[in-house]
Amino acid sequence: LIAAMTPSPLEGKIKVFLEEAAAASERDAALAEAWRMLPPDEPAMVALRNRLKTALKEPLEAAIRAGRIRHDLTPELVLIAARMIGVGMRSAPDASTRKKVVSLIFDGLLRGSE
Repeated sequence: LIAAMTPSPLEGKIKVFLEEAAAASERDAALAEAWRMLPPDEPAMVALRNRLKTALKEPLEAAIRAGRIRHDLTPELVLIAARMIGVGMRSAPDASTRKKVVSLIFDGLLRGSE
């Protein structure tokens, strides 16, 4: 099963990004909530999204070329997935559940889930 495969360095970078998004939201829920309350066109938000998209672009393109993740995955979709994970972390009862949530979303990004 592709979902059970060990991530390659290409998609490993994406999984680390999602794990860090989850951890950051959990560590500082108030800060995460403050960022969510800013309007999407707030210059600081636009700049942050653009930096993150730039950082994600190369690993995504490489993983797509290698057939390791879905061909329709974009940096924007990864950022949306990260936000979804961040929101869910506040209600996750324990670290094991939080890890499973990240894995479920990450597994959905893999090519085999198309």
